[in-house]
Amino acid sequence: MDIQQILGNSNDFGVSLTLFAPTSPVTELTIVGTIKKHHTMYDEYGMPARSKANTVNATCTVSMLTLDENNYPYLNAEHRADFKGHKVSWIDSTGNEILYAVNQFYPDYQTGSVTLELGYYGTN
Repeated sequence: MDIQQILGNSNDFGVSLTLFAPTSPVTELTIVGTIKKHHTMYDEYGMPARSKANTVNATCTVSMLTLDENNYPYLNAEHRADFKGHKVSWIDSTGNEILYAVNQFYPDYQTGSVTLELGYYGTN
């Protein structure tokens, strides 16, 4: 089974993600990938706290082949992955859709996947 099938399998652990490229107009693509989000700060009700002091570790991983097949603009002039200015959203386990900004990106050209390290976008 190749990485595209593994990451894009919504029946097992894949989640619907929407990617936004900083093009004019903005390019939007909804695909399936994997996510990971951990909070290390909670409010007085035991709910994850969203504040500037909050530590959130959020990443998602998608198939570059899926991005290519959908003509998603993520390659720079040297044909290398570049996600500067891109955003990602998904609906988390609480049912809320959160928009993230891509802080760092880690392409794996051997497997054809890219992991995006994310941070909250907008006011926190």
